[in-house]
Amino acid sequence: MKKLIILLVFIVFLFSACEQQKQQESFQVEKGISKSLNDSRKQSIGNILYTLILNVPENKSEIIKGGIQIDFQLKKNETTLVLDFNAPKENILQVLVNGEKAEYQFNNGHLILPKAALKVGNNQVKIDFNVNDKALNRNDDFLYSSFAPNKASTVFPCFDQLNLKALFSLNLMLPPGWTAIGNAPVRQLDEGGERSLFQFENTKPISTSMFGFAAGEFDKLTKEKNSRIVNIYFPKGEADKLDANEEYLFDVQFNALDWMEAYTQIAYPFQKYDLLLLPALKENSTAQPGLVYFQLDDLLLEGKPTAVQDLKRAKLIASKTAQMWYGNLVSADWYNSSWVSEMLVEYLSSKMVNPSFTTIYHNLIFLTNHFPKALAIDRTLGNHPIQQECNNSADVNFLSNSLAKHKTPILFRQLEKIISEEKMRLGLIDYLKKYSFSNASWDDLVIVLDRKTKEDLQSWCDTWFKETGMPEYKAFQEFDLYVINQYDQNRNDVIWSQALYLYKRWPGGWQNKEVWDDTQRYEFPIHEVDMVIMNWDAYAYGYFFQNNREKNFLLSDLMFKLDPMRRGVSYITLWENLLRGNLLPLDMRKALPIYLEKENQIENINLLVSYYEEMFWRYSNPQQRKEWAGIMEALLWDKMKNAQYMDEKYAYYKAFINTAISRDGIDKMLALWRDEIIISDLKLTEKDKIKLAFELALRKDLPAAKNVPDDILDRQKQLTKNIELLAELDFVSPALSKNEGVRSSFFETLKSPKNRTNEDFVIEAVQFLHHSLRAKSAEKFVLPSLEMLEEICESGEFHFPDRWLAATFYGHRSASVTETVNNFLSAHPDLNPKLKQKVLQTIDPVQRAVDLELEFETEE
Repeated sequence: MKKLIILLVFIVFLFSACEQQKQQESFQVEKGISKSLNDSRKQSIGNILYTLILNVPENKSEIIKGGIQIDFQLKKNETTLVLDFNAPKENILQVLVNGEKAEYQFNNGHLILPKAALKVGNNQVKIDFNVNDKALNRNDDFLYSSFAPNKASTVFPCFDQLNLKALFSLNLMLPPGWTAIGNAPVRQLDEGGERSLFQFENTKPISTSMFGFAAGEFDKLTKEKNSRIVNIYFPKGEADKLDANEEYLFDVQFNALDWMEAYTQIAYPFQKYDLLLLPALKENSTAQPGLVYFQLDDLLLEGKPTAVQDLKRAKLIASKTAQMWYGNLVSADWYNSSWVSEMLVEYLSSKMVNPSFTTIYHNLIFLTNHFPKALAIDRTLGNHPIQQECNNSADVNFLSNSLAKHKTPILFRQLEKIISEEKMRLGLIDYLKKYSFSNASWDDLVIVLDRKTKEDLQSWCDTWFKETGMPEYKAFQEFDLYVINQYDQNRNDVIWSQALYLYKRWPGGWQNKEVWDDTQRYEFPIHEVDMVIMNWDAYAYGYFFQNNREKNFLLSDLMFKLDPMRRGVSYITLWENLLRGNLLPLDMRKALPIYLEKENQIENINLLVSYYEEMFWRYSNPQQRKEWAGIMEALLWDKMKNAQYMDEKYAYYKAFINTAISRDGIDKMLALWRDEIIISDLKLTEKDKIKLAFELALRKDLPAAKNVPDDILDRQKQLTKNIELLAELDFVSPALSKNEGVRSSFFETLKSPKNRTNEDFVIEAVQFLHHSLRAKSAEKFVLPSLEMLEEICESGEFHFPDRWLAATFYGHRSASVTETVNNFLSAHPDLNPKLKQKVLQTIDPVQRAVDLELEFETEE
């Protein structure tokens, strides 16, 4: 208790009011952390220790008071010292440098300390401040920090860069009944009176983006195995769900830690391992040293989980475990290499988990998860290299998209093929040993791996990771030869070296052949082949042009003589040919019902359903939809009723409610919502019912929806018990109003960042605003949505700009929208180039819809 009183006195001193000092002569520094500032501080600053104190009120509307002491060494003292504090200037209450009140400047989110107050060697800065708490995600009964990629400085002053790792000493003063968890164990807990003080041990060296903590009314489960302890924290009231899942989660977590230690030959590098399960995370999961956040519903499943569900959560746990080594022990040196850890943990988590699930088609999951999403970016005018330039941390939001997340696993699998699985493992061990508790770039990893092979790995990696675009392949007859040519998509004469598997049909049958494609031409005698299907094993990456013979084969019933993997490859190949104008939209409309009728592999079903919904809304006009709906609604309803497995039923159910537009289809949706029709083994949750109500409200404009009540959303509110779901209903409902004026007024509210705090709600509402059924009236929102982009990048979370653009163009297929976008880009030549890339990526499907209709407008 005495220690608590002493610390309280210290805090009172830290928070004492003071007059702002007059600023010295102006010192300019740009917003964010420039690469030059990053490099300069890395060379001059070391041995950092942050001692952070936060006083958290129980009422989330009250301000959190903070105090920080930063101890560090200066290797040279040649200029002013820049600390990062991306909060209002008035949040700074007092600054002491080496025990003296210091004059300072505040400029563009930086606190600038004078050279005269500093010295070579040991220095100490103390700052008391009010906390800007957005990155603390405060709820009524808990909070959790989310500081990646550059958000720590929005909460407290620091050197907010990846390659200045430091020790953190955290102290939290909390309401009684709350508990706290952080990167390190609690060293001392003092509970008394109206506050509880949690004092944590010093962390291992970590960057500000890895520093993390959470506090709230949590319960805890603990298990020890082989002298290792794992804790699972969760909100009070969720104990029953934990009881049903506890054993599985602990087993998977212990196995993952054991596997990583065996693979890397390095013991778990941090002081503890805690899991925190929360009901509403901005990111689905986050792995900080010693503390991993998970979305509660991702791990706590009701009933007996399917093998696919168990695989999904096992892989999620495995990926966060792997990140402790590849991402936290060794971290990116700069933001343009942040994707490296994501690639490595994807690679390792698959190796860790997949062998335990022998009944699952892992290669097909890999194919359908990664190839379509990577191709969706690479085929656009906004394509870019995986390794992008980044001159400022403020640009980090521009670096994130599906290309890095989904193309890199494809390429890393090829990389393993080049050097072998065992040499890859040895290289990754060397990488850890060389850069432990430090930082490394993509080039650093390539240098380590290059030493494990005689192949020119550096050149291969420079092509695939630093060049823009992808290869295109075309097969044709040339005299007495069958020729396969490789072209560079961007016509830069790049040779994309990779293993290419061919399936050749010749008089003796089919033959599978591997070709190492390191030239731009491969040929063989024409008498040896009748037909060639390229990329048969889904190993190569690129666009594979299909000749009429190959297309006719894949569009016929002969497709279903192929195994599920080859069917998956074929679906993707045909879709890419459609989007490039090498397949008639009419042919795809004819083929999709056949595919969906006969396909029995869930991964392929999900892929086909996604293509069907895109084909229905984006690449079909209203008349074509009306004609197609009769066929597809009956098919989907029948498949939903008769599917053997729950995941198949749910896939068909979602496709049905997302596309039904006929009187019969809408009436069936209404009957499902009213529980007048019950589909065997299809359990609709409260969230499913809300989604149904949203889709029905959206269709109120259609004559076929005359039986849908005008007040269906109000009725759904009366039926909804979950508070978070009620909040979702309240937020999204105006976007679904039949009244265009209400929808327009709602859009106007989104121009204020304070009305975009729940980004999931915002994206859902914007998608409904721009749905194909409302696309014409929503065109007026496109330009202002583009004009908001730069502000959205500054105020939004990591992936929000991408999601905002995708939602804005969600239901459009008109030339007037593409014209609006082109005019906007022409009028804004100084738009950040990476933001322009994102616009070009997300408008691409709209442009392709326009082009396809123009080219094939007389097809029917």
